[in-house]
Amino acid sequence: MSDLIIEDVEVNGSTVSKNGVAPGTFAIGSEFSVTYDVRNIGTTSAGSSTAAVFMIVNGSLRRLDTNSTNALSAGTQDANEILTFTIPAGLAPGVHGVVIQADDGNSVSETNESDVHP
Repeated sequence: MSDLIIEDVEVNGSTVSKNGVAPGTFAIGSEFSVTYDVRNIGTTSAGSSTAAVFMIVNGSLRRLDTNSTNALSAGTQDANEILTFTIPAGLAPGVHGVVIQADDGNSVSETNESDVHP
């Protein structure tokens, strides 16, 4: 079965580990970019799917954008997916998380349906 995961995450060119914090301060209206890879760590091919990027705001996920992922053979990756966002107006100061979810919408049958990378 296939299993899609998110790895090699960068925010504005700085590597961010799982549950890590991106360096820097981001002001309302400023842009930031998120770069990531989608890898199939499963044993069978995965059809094309969609990855989604969310911001955690007041404990809830706010979808920022989605990006198509190519079909992936076992052990391969769709590398260097890049999305750019603007910090939304009205966002309270503080630390806000970003979550990237592989196979948003569960269009691919996977061994683990909950792979995300904050």
